[in-house]
Amino acid sequence: MRLALPISLVFLLLTGGVRAEDPVSFIVAHSPDLAAMRRLRSHLSGLSVKLQGTVKQGRETLSGLTAEERARFGYDLRLIAELPLFSPRERVEARLRELELERKIRREAAHAVAHYRALRRTIARRKALVAAVREECLWLRRRVEAGLESSEKVISCVKELEERRRALEEAEEALSAAREEVLSLVEPEDRARLTKILDGK
Repeated sequence: MRLALPISLVFLLLTGGVRAEDPVSFIVAHSPDLAAMRRLRSHLSGLSVKLQGTVKQGRETLSGLTAEERARFGYDLRLIAELPLFSPRERVEARLRELELERKIRREAAHAVAHYRALRRTIARRKALVAAVREECLWLRRRVEAGLESSEKVISCVKELEERRRALEEAEEALSAAREEVLSLVEPEDRARLTKILDGK
């Protein structure tokens, strides 16, 4: 008897059931600016203003009563009411500002992560080119030693190899700066985890 497995289950079995974590979502979830705004909104939402008033029984109300009755019926009426510091409209506006900040951070994170990943691909290509040119230079040197090529070709190849290496070093410096830009979007204690996500670990 053959069992038909759902495609999604087959995919999970093949991939080990682990889905790569999205760096952009991680950045949004651990943004210090967004976390500060949420804490402030939560704190202010719990605040209230206490209003207190006193109403005293006047002489006119107590007129016609004896001194004993006035002492017994005279009193101060204290009214206390607690009102939220923010109105419903202000709470909605605060939430909208929070959502707008979240969108802004998401856009910045997406741009920074895309730039970082593009540089990683560039470095991979340049490393492959450096390795290929280096092999070509070694091959040409062997041919020169065998008297099959002129030394000018080796010199030209070595110059190209140096240019490729400089381009690779520049890309690696740019990658380091791009990595710092991405990591700066989260708190220091979250950067090790974000680095692993960026590197696919």
